[in-house]
Amino acid sequence: MKKNFFHFLKESIGNFLEAVVNLFIFFPYFFSLLSLSKTLFSPWKNLVISKTTRGFSFQEWFERLAFNFISRMIGFFMRLSVILFYFLILFFSVVFLPFIFLIFIILTPLLYLKYYLEKTDSEKEELLRKNFTATHLMNQVNYEQINKWFDHYYITLHFGRKWWKLSNLFTYPPLARDWAVGYTPFLDRFVEDLTSTSYQALIKSAFDREKEINQIERILSKSEEKNVIIVGDEGVGKHTIVDSLAKKIYEGKVNNLLAYKRVLKINLEKILDQSTDQEQRESLLENLLEEAAQAKNVILLIENFDKYVSSQGNRIDLTLPIEKYAKTDRLQIIGITQPFLYQEFIFQNQKISHLFEKVDVYEIKKDEAEEILLNKAIE
Repeated sequence: MKKNFFHFLKESIGNFLEAVVNLFIFFPYFFSLLSLSKTLFSPWKNLVISKTTRGFSFQEWFERLAFNFISRMIGFFMRLSVILFYFLILFFSVVFLPFIFLIFIILTPLLYLKYYLEKTDSEKEELLRKNFTATHLMNQVNYEQINKWFDHYYITLHFGRKWWKLSNLFTYPPLARDWAVGYTPFLDRFVEDLTSTSYQALIKSAFDREKEINQIERILSKSEEKNVIIVGDEGVGKHTIVDSLAKKIYEGKVNNLLAYKRVLKINLEKILDQSTDQEQRESLLENLLEEAAQAKNVILLIENFDKYVSSQGNRIDLTLPIEKYAKTDRLQIIGITQPFLYQEFIFQNQKISHLFEKVDVYEIKKDEAEEILLNKAIE
């Protein structure tokens, strides 16, 4: 049944006001207002020169002072420009809001006419349901299951069209999210950024293991020993959980402590290929971990973690550099392994095991697996 004009007008004004309120909530997040304000006078990309030689040299002191001052000034003006742009957008939004609302009210009759000539939402849904059932139902026995599948599909599709909803707005990553942290040019040669826009574009969906993800978030947000070891059999979805975590960070759906983190999957095999000497390997990894620590926003993902904390069974023991940086509050590490390998090689290594909190991942239930496959099929 079609809504009358006044019902339509009331609903439209409600959506308009909701959009306005949500945009005013979204803008401070999108412009990284809190983060940029806190780091307003911080060095640009953490670029600073520290004293590395003994004794005092006036020239060295002056050059170091000048470089660090310029780095702070660049950081100050870059951050200030974004903050000022935010207030400019805010000012024009407030000034022009009455005019936008007036135009919206004037256009409402035309919008209502368009709505009146179109099919109702229920008619559209029914038509979509018939088409969906016709193309997906192979056996009448599965009719109820197809209906449930469609209901999920339709809710996702219908809700996704409402751009003004906060959950949809917050899928856009904030500007200048990495301006308060350092460069990692050397480390970037050996990692894949799971929180980058290019990587996220490849992830059509990441099945949410809500319990495990919340557990990992809680551990990473602790003040001490905030490293994670994810333990589960092959194929249970350990990597998917990390992808889901990275997606939540990218979309700003985590707490403030994790909101601007980068999840970097490090290729330790590529690092080990740089040298055959154990000391040189440890030194190279330590340099990379130091660069990550100085950036102050890195969560490092190490696959097959058991291969790098023991010398047994043709493994390469990198315990020293990993232990050194797992102890700090400047870098966090997520390791992935299997139950037997955890007990055999990681749990036995007391230098490592007490620095990592274990998160067990079990095989999902049959109905959950079925739901994942069905939702994946309609992407």
